Amino acid sequence: MSINQMIKTFQAAMDNYIINVPMADGTTSSPEVDINGKKYINFISNSYMGLGNHPEVKEAIKQAVDIYGMGSGASRLVGGTLLPHLELENEIASLKDPTGKKKAIIFSTGFLANSGAIPAIMSPLNIPSFHVAIEKIWKNGEIYSDHLNHRCIIDGISLAVRQCPEKIKVIRYEHNNAAHLEKLLSKSQAERKLIITDGVFSLNGHIAPLDKLVEIAQHYNATIYVDDAHATGVLGDNGGGTGDHYHLSEKIDIQMGTFSKAIGGEGGFIVADEHLIEYLRCQCSTYIFQTAMPPCIASGLIASLKIIKNHFGKKLRMTLKENADYLRQQLKSIGYNTLGSNTQIIPIFIGDKEKAALFASSLKDACILSFAYYYPAVPKNESIIRVNLMAQHTKDHIHHFLNIMEDLGKKFRLI
Repeated sequence: MSINQMIKTFQAAMDNYIINVPMADGTTSSPEVDINGKKYINFISNSYMGLGNHPEVKEAIKQAVDIYGMGSGASRLVGGTLLPHLELENEIASLKDPTGKKKAIIFSTGFLANSGAIPAIMSPLNIPSFHVAIEKIWKNGEIYSDHLNHRCIIDGISLAVRQCPEKIKVIRYEHNNAAHLEKLLSKSQAERKLIITDGVFSLNGHIAPLDKLVEIAQHYNATIYVDDAHATGVLGDNGGGTGDHYHLSEKIDIQMGTFSKAIGGEGGFIVADEHLIEYLRCQCSTYIFQTAMPPCIASGLIASLKIIKNHFGKKLRMTLKENADYLRQQLKSIGYNTLGSNTQIIPIFIGDKEKAALFASSLKDACILSFAYYYPAVPKNESIIRVNLMAQHTKDHIHHFLNIMEDLGKKFRLI
């Protein structure tokens, strides 16, 4: 197949998904969007709390533009650090670790956080923040990665291996299977061991068993690294994410996350021991050589984090959980398989790739935006429709969706 044929094939596949027209009555941070004057219920957004549209957040961005303009003008290390960056690091560190013992470093995107931090952490250098003291350059290291970890984790691991392939071994453990992880670790002779997992998995909505993983990590002198992109702001009494959910935030060595999901903006972060954070500032290439996050975005994120921490944020989390619990229950009663999801991300099993594509197209015809995912995003013949819920979805939105799902389930012989 030629390059032109590949481009045409890709464009044809994306026709039902691309939204590149003005949103006249809402944005992708809203539960409804307007496309060419037609209103759609939005189940594709990662903005689980709808904070990208919050008036306090937008006002903070406007004020910051008046003060700082649009861009930072340089990387953090050579003049690009501005007051909003420092305040944002303090805000996210206090959310992820209320004890105040840990610090944060921010990145322009979450992808840059993983693709830069993982290689830096696995660099064969002495890092004093690792709880097992390493007095010399280590001889061998192992990365234990959940089988369903996100692509940016996989890319970060690949970069780590590329920098010293003779030293690093990658071992994948069965998804959320703590017993399998422990069995693998029990055989390890590596000097440095890093366990990496998503906190909430983006395609199936599963929560990692962090209580068990942390216990295993401590027993085998391993460091645990959690990508909390889809949990930060959503899970836990305070919205601190998966660690907050299990009440063990202080025991997670490295918490990574994004500002582009529940927090409603853009960017990524690492929260960890102060020494490791300072090490990343001078060792992590995606921090050193990347222009700093625009200060107006950092200011909006600060406002968003303050909302997440207050009473209104708690109310949003409760509403989001109620929406998710209700929709899962109703989908199951209709006859759908939601694949064990227990968060705001709800996969609906379809199976066949072509059927999933037609199903998503039929949903769009019914003014519902929800994507189909199929191989290689998921295993062959395990295609799904993924529903991303927001706190702003109403019961009317959910009931309309359920009615359409019941009709389509019968049409496609899925229920």
